[in-house]
Amino acid sequence: MSGLPFIVLGAILSWWLAHRSGRPESVFNEKNETWKWRDHEINYVTAGEGPAIVLLHAIYPGASNAQWERVMPFLTKHFRVYIPDLPGFGLTSRPAFRYKPALYNDFLKDFLKDVVEEPATVVASGQSAPSAIETAATEPELIDRLILSAPTGLTRFSEKAPISQRLFYWFLTLPVVGTLAYFGLTSKRQILRQLQSDVFADPDLATTDAIDQIYVQSHQPGAKWASIAMLGGRLNANMKSSYTKVNQPILLLWGEVPSNIPVFDGGPFVDMNTNATFKSFPGARLMPESEIAEKFSATILTWINKQLAA
Repeated sequence: MSGLPFIVLGAILSWWLAHRSGRPESVFNEKNETWKWRDHEINYVTAGEGPAIVLLHAIYPGASNAQWERVMPFLTKHFRVYIPDLPGFGLTSRPAFRYKPALYNDFLKDFLKDVVEEPATVVASGQSAPSAIETAATEPELIDRLILSAPTGLTRFSEKAPISQRLFYWFLTLPVVGTLAYFGLTSKRQILRQLQSDVFADPDLATTDAIDQIYVQSHQPGAKWASIAMLGGRLNANMKSSYTKVNQPILLLWGEVPSNIPVFDGGPFVDMNTNATFKSFPGARLMPESEIAEKFSATILTWINKQLAA
């Protein structure tokens, strides 16, 4: 019972900081839908008419489906677009459990089966790419084609995390000092530094609205748990075997400006699967879908049309 006061204090601290940061709101004009999955409420937005396309946001503290806000208007002209908040993020439930790659694999498969209900193009960013790769390899009837934006799984974040990173995860799980450390990592100053140094090639894109969006999302009750799984290396996944089994067409998209998932990481993705096509964007960094949304969307549309015409 000696640890109970610290747990209570941690819960109070989390509640206070979440209350102080405000409640998150959807950036989309479209109505938010809710899907019940494993007793959790999954938030998603859907709009447009045409073939199904599913957009999966990257995994990082404060992540949400808002990552795709700028491409939504372009894609809904041609597709039925689905954009979920992944488990533990955005307006989706954020239960306090140990997040692992298998959870996101199962989520995507069930989302495609129960919500989309038809073969879809899946666009995945960053560490959501391994789930898209795994699903395409093991249940190919669910995915027509893959589009991967700065994906992980072959080089970056593909091996078991070093002991120091795993210990850091356990430190972050602590109810008081771990929570304080997590909130330090997701301060507005830290978010600004991250956006300007590693996400956007143009630092002016790190607007007050962009910072506030990530800050509010990362400070909600329960938001810590999925985020620290990523920070602690628990979502690392080696996709080499699965990736070579993907028979669907693959489009690889990368910004050329250096980031923590640099453009030369695309080499192994091209070399290990003959179905892969590579396209890079000068003047963009880690998230070309946010930086150059119109060009990013046009690239997707042109590539898909070529696949359909073949």
